[in-house]
Amino acid sequence: MGLSMVQGFATQSGGAVEIASFRGQGTTVTLWLPPAGGRSTARASVEPVEFVIGQRPARILVCDDDSDVCSLVGSVLRDLGHTIWEANNPNIALQILEKTAANHVLLVDYAMPEMNGRSVIDRARARQPGIKALLITGYPEALCTDENFEIPVLPKPFKPAELSRRVAEIVYGLSSGESTDGPNVQH
Repeated sequence: MGLSMVQGFATQSGGAVEIASFRGQGTTVTLWLPPAGGRSTARASVEPVEFVIGQRPARILVCDDDSDVCSLVGSVLRDLGHTIWEANNPNIALQILEKTAANHVLLVDYAMPEMNGRSVIDRARARQPGIKALLITGYPEALCTDENFEIPVLPKPFKPAELSRRVAEIVYGLSSGESTDGPNVQH
């Protein structure tokens, strides 16, 4: 899990992170989380793959500089029947857009070294004006300061079912249902 994800998870949970690093001694990462309210109960759930069954498959480009996240998101969306391209940096994503037929959705990480997600989306829309977009980020609070920010945001960590719902909302105009439990995508 990247440090940005650790920070995002801690902040969203009402906790904090402290990192101490000393030359020759190593690094210690301390994660503080508030106590859980009430008792913990284990629940099993089924991911709602049927959420998009019957809908036409979408052409989706996934761009995240974390190759594990990119691969996992691509795999989840492929399992739902979508056609997926994966790019682990913005420049490759833009090259894919130039060489492929019109895509329906660009799913892009916000914080990447070469270019932020909003810039990728702006450049993608210059090439394919009709492309829809979804930002995935461990820093959703950073995006809240921009009043003109109209791009939907999916905060990390997220569950595959939540990803499925958000993509269906964007591609098909479906409204989201209740959240289900399941493993989180947190890289």
